[in-house]
Amino acid sequence: MADLTCSEEYGPESPSKHSIKREEHKQIHTFSFDIQRVIQMQLYREEAGAYLIRNANYLHEIQKQGMEASWRRKICHWMFETGKAFELSVDTVGCAVYYMDQYLSRYSVDKVMLQMLSLVCMGVASKMHERYPITMEEMEVLSQKKFSCLEIGRLERQLLHLIEWKLSPPCAFTFAKTFLEGVELSREEREEITEAVCDLLQEVTEEYHSIQIKSSLLGFGAVHVIWNAKRLRSSSYLKSAFTSFHLPITEKDFIESYRFILQLHHTKSQMARFISVEESKSDVSRSVSPTSVDDTPSLIRHLEDDALFDGMERSSKRQRV
Repeated sequence: MADLTCSEEYGPESPSKHSIKREEHKQIHTFSFDIQRVIQMQLYREEAGAYLIRNANYLHEIQKQGMEASWRRKICHWMFETGKAFELSVDTVGCAVYYMDQYLSRYSVDKVMLQMLSLVCMGVASKMHERYPITMEEMEVLSQKKFSCLEIGRLERQLLHLIEWKLSPPCAFTFAKTFLEGVELSREEREEITEAVCDLLQEVTEEYHSIQIKSSLLGFGAVHVIWNAKRLRSSSYLKSAFTSFHLPITEKDFIESYRFILQLHHTKSQMARFISVEESKSDVSRSVSPTSVDDTPSLIRHLEDDALFDGMERSSKRQRV
């Protein structure tokens, strides 16, 4: 069975166990009451929000035009990279992916339709959650004018009707970041762990299996994995924090989600460890099209026969006025 705790070995100058427990108890009570209320509200909305259910088996039950998990993985990666270029928050992209999965749980699509769907989901999410949303003109540029404004608008209306205008679904990134806001950490520590957690959650979100797991479990599970990896504090402190929110960290669902995320984290770490010196020194220019997976060989390695992203552009960062 996976051990959900990190090692708690301390050096000779470390404080006693009793003083550690007193300090951890003190830190737990420094959790902001407002943060606790926000998380409880998020958990309530996840359970009672009546969001359109995502079919965790839609590839086999709904999709009849050859869609595979690799299509979803690549289109999600494109969405996150495009989000970075447009300076969107990862929460916004997470919502866009959620919309996309809701649509795919109801309608079968081919590769071309999946491209337009990803654009529309990004556009809708950015309109709802960003100060500077992606414009219709920018969506046309991203698709190299493959889709007209009329087609994009028609799909947008269909999507909004399908999800009943419920545009703030539960988001793993939001759960994780809200939780970390309430943890007693220095500014540098919080920024470090938040960045690592969001990077891991991107990898997690791109995996089709993640649909089977609640967003809250993904968010808190990613925090747990990164916390143990970085060892910023003892694991007992994190457990106490989870317990203060009455989170079922010992229940089967939480443990299984933790194992899933931990496996992805280990796989990612192993892959990074075996990058060759020559490859690490290579400089793949993205100046031509900084968010496309077509133009960047490293992002489509072993996928040369898949034209999923034909016609999709990368957009360099916009100049805000």
